[in-house]
Amino acid sequence: QFYALASETYASVDELRDDRRTLARLKELANNAATITAERTYLEHIRLRNNDSEMEIDRAALLGQLRLETLAAQPQLWGSLHSQIEQFRTRYRTAYQKHHRDTQEALTRLCDTLVETPRRLQALALLNGIAELGQPLGRDLQQRYDDLVKRVQPCSVPFANLRLDAEPVCPQCQMTLAATAPKQEVERLLRELETALRDQQRRLASEAIRRVLAHSNDDAMQTFIQVVQTANVASLVDVMNEEVAAFIRKLLAQEDVAAVKADVMRRFAEAYPTLEESSLKAAVARFEVLLQEAFAAARKEHPGKKTVRLTL
Repeated sequence: QFYALASETYASVDELRDDRRTLARLKELANNAATITAERTYLEHIRLRNNDSEMEIDRAALLGQLRLETLAAQPQLWGSLHSQIEQFRTRYRTAYQKHHRDTQEALTRLCDTLVETPRRLQALALLNGIAELGQPLGRDLQQRYDDLVKRVQPCSVPFANLRLDAEPVCPQCQMTLAATAPKQEVERLLRELETALRDQQRRLASEAIRRVLAHSNDDAMQTFIQVVQTANVASLVDVMNEEVAAFIRKLLAQEDVAAVKADVMRRFAEAYPTLEESSLKAAVARFEVLLQEAFAAARKEHPGKKTVRLTL
């Protein structure tokens, strides 16, 4: 029966002999199957930086030699291949430990730069809540801060304790070697927050708002007016609170101030995409007409308001 089945399956004795040899080699590899699988998974999950080209070449070469076809042909190579993988692990661990240490130090510095951000966001939220000042500014800043503050929390695992035996990343923060601290995102957030606060400060400093606030004899409000006039955003953040915001809203409501967003700048840019000195008078006249039209439309929209304020 065996002869009959073998004759039916194989065209020659050599083919049967080759399969028996392959089976013997696979049995030899079977004793190391778990280790081979673990090493391949480890290498596959490694993420390297763009400047780690040499290490990436070595990783790809090791993965190529870990293919079943390669090892099945020469199972005796597994010993030396395993040694090469251990050497690669050592190099990778050293690079990862240093990157982990440097990145955590960078994250700590970013955390420090964000310490005052909640107070500044709160001040902006209070100013945005005063409808008479115009359209809210930086409405996505709070969400972006909430997302960023989670990403900049430094890992508490000392870099020297990162053995990376089971997986190629820190077991706590799961940071890859290719990961970087979000420095540019933090800088952009702070820059946009500063711009939004300055724009709101300029709105407060406008003549119409200044006149309304000046009607108050409250000492705290007088201090607030002085801060607004100095254009000091840091001081504005210090004095801005719920009480001040409520007081400003009350004063502006009493004075019937309406803030309206106008598209004057867009319309002017459409009329004068470029400007030469010879066209200066005509351009100024056109801009004045656009402003008058915007004020007329705003007054029509808010007929009961004493003061109309355009937000450009």
